[in-house]
Amino acid sequence: MLEAVVQEGSLACGASARGGAEGREHSVSVRKVSASKSPCQPAHIFAITGYLVATMLTSVRGYRLGPDTVVRCREGHLFTTTWILGASLKAIRLGWYRFQRCPVDKHWALVKPVRESDLTEDELGQAKSVRDTRIP
Repeated sequence: MLEAVVQEGSLACGASARGGAEGREHSVSVRKVSASKSPCQPAHIFAITGYLVATMLTSVRGYRLGPDTVVRCREGHLFTTTWILGASLKAIRLGWYRFQRCPVDKHWALVKPVRESDLTEDELGQAKSVRDTRIP
């Protein structure tokens, strides 16, 4: 039979069955958990709401974000990349811009999403022919 007793931050265990560890003491840290904190804290709700509002605003403004977003670098090159709000592994996010590698001329530059409706058929075809890595 295993017995456990908590005394001032230590746990005294005594096992009396088949060569158990008789009288060994183990340190245990005890943490008080507050029942008032729930997983849905106001900061989490605010962050999720902000993300949803930003996504809706970009859609309403005519930008198509996601795995095949058409972007333009500062030198005017067009290409497609993965653009997910709040997520970036290959670029540094700077508000609406990102600092990332341009696959057209293989240089680092600020890039920004472009409305596909503002592009000609040739420009759109050119942008879709040059693809950045699939990592966001």
